Amino acid sequence: RQQQQQQQEEQMRQHEVFVKQQEQQRLMQQQQELKRQEEQRAWQQQQMQRLREQEAERRRQAEEQQRRQEEEMQRRREAQEKMALEQKAALGIRKVIQKMRAVGADEFEVVNAELEQVLQQELPNVGAQMEQLRNEAHQMRAMAQQRIETEKEAKRQEEERQKELERIRLEQEAARKEFLAKLGSQVDALEKQCTALKEAAASADGGDGDDTSADAAAAAAAAEGKGEEERKEEEEASPEKQPSSSSSSSSSLGLRVLEPAQVEEGSDVAPVVDALRDELARCAASLGGDTQVLAAAVRKRLTADFGTIWHVAAGNDFVLEAAENRRNHVLLSLPLPGNKGHSHTRLVCFQHEQFKGGSNIDWPRLLKSLPYLLLAIFCFGYMTLNTVCKEENPDPSQKLRQRIRSTFCDTDWEGNMQYVAAAALVCFFLTRRAGR
Repeated sequence: RQQQQQQQEEQMRQHEVFVKQQEQQRLMQQQQELKRQEEQRAWQQQQMQRLREQEAERRRQAEEQQRRQEEEMQRRREAQEKMALEQKAALGIRKVIQKMRAVGADEFEVVNAELEQVLQQELPNVGAQMEQLRNEAHQMRAMAQQRIETEKEAKRQEEERQKELERIRLEQEAARKEFLAKLGSQVDALEKQCTALKEAAASADGGDGDDTSADAAAAAAAAEGKGEEERKEEEEASPEKQPSSSSSSSSSLGLRVLEPAQVEEGSDVAPVVDALRDELARCAASLGGDTQVLAAAVRKRLTADFGTIWHVAAGNDFVLEAAENRRNHVLLSLPLPGNKGHSHTRLVCFQHEQFKGGSNIDWPRLLKSLPYLLLAIFCFGYMTLNTVCKEENPDPSQKLRQRIRSTFCDTDWEGNMQYVAAAALVCFFLTRRAGR
C-alpha cells in the first residue's frame, strides 16, 4: 500500500511537472505570438509610415511642379506683357519719327516737341531697342532740319530770282514805254514833216513836186522801218521770264519728293514721279481732302501706266514698313485741300512683282527622298512609341505623352510601324529601279 501510495504521489508529481511544462510551453507560445504580432504591427506601422511619407513626398513634388509651372506661366505672361508694352512704345515713337520724315518748316517745332515728349515718356519702355530708336530719332531730326534748311535756302534763292526777274521786267517795261514815247514823238515829227512836204510839193512845179514828194515818202518809210525793227528787238528781249514760269509750274502745287532724295533723269523712278505729278495736278483739287479716294486714283493711274502690283497709302497717321524686294518706291508730301488738321499730306507708293503661278516643287527629287523620309519617321516613331507605350507609371502632368499614349498605344503600334518600314523599303526599291 505504501508503495502504491508512493507511486501515486510520484505520478501526481510527474503530472504536475507535465502540467507545469505544458503551461510554460503555452505561455512561451503566447509570448512568441504576441511578440510576432507586435513585430508585424510595427512592420505594418513602418509600411504605413513609409507610404505616408511617399504620399507626402509625391504631393510635395506635385505642388512643387505646379508651383514651378505657375511661376513659368507667370514669367511668360510678364514677358508677353512686357513685349507688348515695348512694341506699343516703339510703335508710338516710330509713328512720330515718320511724321518727322515729312514735316514742313511751319510744323517742325510742333512735331519736334511731340518727338521729345514721346521719347521722354516711351523710350524707357522699349527695352533693348532704346539705343536704336534714340539714334533713329536723332538722325531723322537732323535729316528734317537739313531738308528744311535746304528748302528755305531754295525758297530764298527762288524769291531772289523772282525779285530779279521782276526788276528786269519793270526795267524792260520802263524802257518799252520810253521807247514807245520816243517812237510816238518821232512819228509825230515825221507826220508834221510829211504834211509840210506835201504843202511844199503842192505849191511847187509838177516835176519838182513829184521828186520832192517821193523823197519825203522814202524818208517816212525809212523812219517807220527803223521803228518797226526797234520794236521787234524789244519784243525779243522781253520774253526772258517765260522759262522761269514753266519751271515753277511743277512746284506751284507745293508737291515735294521726299524719297528718293535725288530723281535722276533716265532712271526707273523718274517716269513714276512724272506720272504722280501729272495725276495729282489733275485730281488733287477735286477730291475734297479724301485721302482714300486720292490713293485709289493714284493706284489706278500707276497700274494703267506701269502694270501691277502697286501699293499706295495717303494720309499722316500711319507707319509704313514696305517689303524689301520693292521697287519704284516714292514718298511725296503735298498740300491737300480739305484735309483738316494738317497742312501737308504724305503719299507713299511702291511696286512689287506678282507671282505668275506654276509650281516650284521638284517632284522627282521629292520622290527620291521619300524612302529616307519614311525611314526617319519609322526610327523616331518606333523609339518614341517604345518609350511611351511601355511606361508602367506614366506621369499625368506630361500632356504630350498622355496624348501619344491615348492615340497610338491602344492599337497595334508595332504592326503599324512595320507597315511604315515596309513602305520605306518598297519606295526605296522603286526609286532605284526608276533611276536605272
